[in-house]
Amino acid sequence: MSSATAACGVTGRVAVLCLASAAACLDAPPGSLPMSDGDGGGPPPTVLVSAYGFDPPDPLADSSGNGNDAHCSGSECPTWITDRNNDRQAALFDGVDDLLSLASIGSGPFTVMAWVRMDDGAGLKCPINRPLAGSVYDAYQLCMRVPAADTGRVLFYTDEEPRQLFVDVAMELASWHHIAIRWDGFQKTISWDGVDRVTSPGTTRFDESGIRLGSDLDMGAVIAPFIGALDSVEIWQGALSEEEVAAAAGR
Repeated sequence: MSSATAACGVTGRVAVLCLASAAACLDAPPGSLPMSDGDGGGPPPTVLVSAYGFDPPDPLADSSGNGNDAHCSGSECPTWITDRNNDRQAALFDGVDDLLSLASIGSGPFTVMAWVRMDDGAGLKCPINRPLAGSVYDAYQLCMRVPAADTGRVLFYTDEEPRQLFVDVAMELASWHHIAIRWDGFQKTISWDGVDRVTSPGTTRFDESGIRLGSDLDMGAVIAPFIGALDSVEIWQGALSEEEVAAAAGR
């Protein structure tokens, strides 16, 4: 393992992506979020902030090495099930009281991605959310619904108009897919199974509210609870390229 990946505290595929921004990673202490490239111009560096594989011995540990561990915030923790490859673990949410909370992370361009298995298509389901205090809107939000048989809709919401970006995809319930949402400060993008499917101008805002896995939180009320499984959740500072997202999806 190189000194760069050691400083990031990661190995494997995540380490490969981290090497693309090794200098930023080396300079940034755990949990810090540099918001420029260091010379006052250009896009901010991409830095892995937190990652959750939900694997033993501690399924809630942040595997990025930054110490941003998840916490069970519902009446129950998710159930730990066999993942899509049948060799490790994933988190199964029951849509009732299985919730995870993460620390508030960053206030600029970002990438959020995960392997997602949707098990119930009735109504809107929002597995990954960063709410805003006192608002019915979110800094960002990944939601899904099934408007027709074997067709899924992936939605990416932000706080500022136009708030909604969506794409319809071929999807069966109980099937695993890799989904990424990212914002580079100007454009919002949804990637499905490692391929960018839709991009549109947009912006958003942030506060200190934490990130939630398993449901949204609007004005203190739980809405759009997710029924299904999550695995390999990664939160990045900065917008990854389509090629980097494709690598995460195994393409």
